[in-house]
This record gives sequence, C-alpha cells and structure tokens, in this order.
Amino acid sequence: MFNKILLLSAALTGAVVNATTYATFYSDPSCQNDASVDFSVNNPGCFSVGGNEYVKYHGSNIQCFSLVKSPDASCPCQFDCIEGLNAVGGKGSDCYGIMIPDDGCYYIGQSESLRFIGGMCPGNDCPDRSSRSIPTLEDN
Repeated sequence: MFNKILLLSAALTGAVVNATTYATFYSDPSCQNDASVDFSVNNPGCFSVGGNEYVKYHGSNIQCFSLVKSPDASCPCQFDCIEGLNAVGGKGSDCYGIMIPDDGCYYIGQSESLRFIGGMCPGNDCPDRSSRSIPTLEDN
C-alpha cells in the first residue's frame, strides 16, 4: 500500500514539474491569422516567427519566463525583452506564483529572432545600432 501511495505521489509531482506554457505567434492583433507552431517557454533555443508580431500563450508554467528579442537571426544579443504574460512595454507580476495565460493576444513587435529565458529580463546588451552595422527594424 505504501509503495502505491509513493508511486502516485511521484506521478503527481512529475505532472506538476512538467507543466509548461506554450507560445503561438500570429500576424494580427486578434491572434487569428498565420499561426506559428507552438514554442515551449521552457526551451531556450533561438527561433524566428517571420513577420508575426503578436503572441498568445496557453498551458501553465511554474516558473517565471521572459521573451528576448534580437535584431539578428542567430540571437547574438538582446535589444528588447518582455517579461511573462505581457505585451511590449508591459510589466509583469515580478515572477511570483504560477503563470496562467488569460487568453490574451499580446503585441511583441518586430524582431529577427526570439528566445525564451527563465527568470526576469536582464539588461539589453546589443551594440548601439546608430554606430554599428546591426540592422534597424522597421517600426509600425
């Protein structure tokens, strides 16, 4: 009996630990058109979503995450960062508690590449675009 309870406890704990939030990127402010594949916010890999400038999250997450934006396809640096379930310029809940998406569609703006990191946003570290050859992204 004790072994069955222990196995059940381990299974339930594993289910909570593996919970994640997924991000789907869209081209329109209602998050209906040109959906990307789902990206796990727990995967730190570099990716591109083309011209899609909006994101919708689903699932739940037990850790804080941030979306790092880069001006180059290989994620060499950070020119902007969005914490948690927010749009550009939004401020999160300082990463406390479980993040449960609210079915919102968030504007993230343009970037050549994106990546998720655990925790809050660090400082931007891209070289000054006015004096370097880093391309400037168009503002809409």
